[in-house]
Amino acid sequence: MMMTDLLIKIPLDNTVKYSEIIDYIRYGIDNDMTVHETARHFGKYDDFFYNYIRRSGPIALSKGSITQEQYAEFVDLYDKLKRNVKQSKKNETVESEINESDVIESRIDLEEDPEENVDVYGIAKRDENNKITHYEFSIKGRHKEIIKGTISRETMNDIFMLYTRETGNLTQRTVARELLNELNLDFFGFQKILKVFGITKASIPVAFHILEEENTDDVLEKVFREKEKTFFKKLEQSRYRKLEELNQNLLEKNRNLENYIKNTQNFLSNIDFTKVTPFDVKEDIFVSNKSLCLFIADTHFGALVNQDESLYDNDYTTKEVERRFVTIIEKVCEISASLSGLDRLMIFNMGDLLDGDKNQTARGGHFLPQSLTGKQQFNFGVTLIQKFVETLYNRNIANKIDYYSVATSNHDGTLGYAASRLLVEYFKVKYPGMIATVSEKFIDWVKYGEHIIMYSHGKDQEFMTKNYPLVINSDFENKINEFIDYHLSNIVSNSNIMFVKADLHTSATTYGKRFKYRSVGSVFGSSLYCQLNFGNSTPVCEYSIIDRNDKTMQIDGRIILL
Repeated sequence: MMMTDLLIKIPLDNTVKYSEIIDYIRYGIDNDMTVHETARHFGKYDDFFYNYIRRSGPIALSKGSITQEQYAEFVDLYDKLKRNVKQSKKNETVESEINESDVIESRIDLEEDPEENVDVYGIAKRDENNKITHYEFSIKGRHKEIIKGTISRETMNDIFMLYTRETGNLTQRTVARELLNELNLDFFGFQKILKVFGITKASIPVAFHILEEENTDDVLEKVFREKEKTFFKKLEQSRYRKLEELNQNLLEKNRNLENYIKNTQNFLSNIDFTKVTPFDVKEDIFVSNKSLCLFIADTHFGALVNQDESLYDNDYTTKEVERRFVTIIEKVCEISASLSGLDRLMIFNMGDLLDGDKNQTARGGHFLPQSLTGKQQFNFGVTLIQKFVETLYNRNIANKIDYYSVATSNHDGTLGYAASRLLVEYFKVKYPGMIATVSEKFIDWVKYGEHIIMYSHGKDQEFMTKNYPLVINSDFENKINEFIDYHLSNIVSNSNIMFVKADLHTSATTYGKRFKYRSVGSVFGSSLYCQLNFGNSTPVCEYSIIDRNDKTMQIDGRIILL
């Protein structure tokens, strides 16, 4: 039978008044009765007085039903009554080993009679002022050998604080590990310690000497402080576990990314670009200082919008994608004609060129309805952008066409990176002198005369917890200013700086003290998820017209793709 079972079966007798209990004990002392004999004489169970010391008494003390002096009086009388236990047995050997005036309690295996088991005990040792100095125990080891030892006041209180339900609420095995050096006992021995001192999960969470020496308010304060300490300790442990899990996930993702990049490089090295026929690029067709920055953002090739459920029309088939890019080409040609030709056309792939591999974003865990597989997205996207750039070259709209691609984005991730790398390597061979690049940094920049164009997708594929904001705020402005000071201090001078980002499929232009902040819309428009959560976004391709020699000259516009 377990001790906790016995404690449940033996009810606390809270109906007996303190004065009656004192009378019971005095009667037992005066009549040379043992503790059990006294309890039985008054119709109580054997551990009635012991349970008053350990449970009913402290509860009455905390409620103010009895005073500290009354509780101390009960403990003293109980000690005297306990002496009758040894006198009635006339066991001089045990009396010489254990001075019963030092006993605050004796709690042994309750399956046996505690008055007959003289080899197993747990006692509190006192000094001449009746103050508990330490605790002594005698227990039976795993092989029935007798093990004796002492427990300091601090260690005893640690046992209560760590094990009882109201504070640490740790398991026996965990507490035993925590106190291994102090107790020098194995787990089996620690269990026996709990038994002989009567420590259970339901025990008051402070040691015996604390109850004796401090008032109720101080005891409660100790308990609350310990609960607070335990809470923060468990919180820290929980954070550590989560950080470990996050670290392992990031390491795994990093390994996958390295392998993917390596495979991409191997893939590109095996492509025979010698079969590509270089385009006859005509330079300096126009005398112009005007350039067009074309921001192709969030095309999400392969995305599917279920038209039966969609709140707004966005039938994003491959035919519709091709139609939208034809619209972009025609508008670019119109702008070039209106300016009598362009010095440069700078095409910016702002990220999420593809929708994502295997119906997932780069981070996973977010199902994406798709009309094309990852392989099909790759082939369609690369082919379409190749034809798009080729058509623009054939139209002779600018002295030079350049292609810039962001480093990473949250939907297409490494699949998008591979597509961009392939396009860049192709363009370098196809169009001699063309600047074509994939950024290595999450934020990159291009300087054109008096203008600096900083660009980024706005959310990466693994580390960022929040997107770059739709409109500028002070925290984000400080972050970009820090980047400018670190990377662009030698070229910024009095240049006009524009920071461009995508990701949110929504257009907005705001201003910081040092730069314009522009969120550009999406060629794709709105998925069903975006429609239900954020509303409709018109499919657009945004642009800026700038003058090489005039930093004040900048015209922003949008090509509506409906």
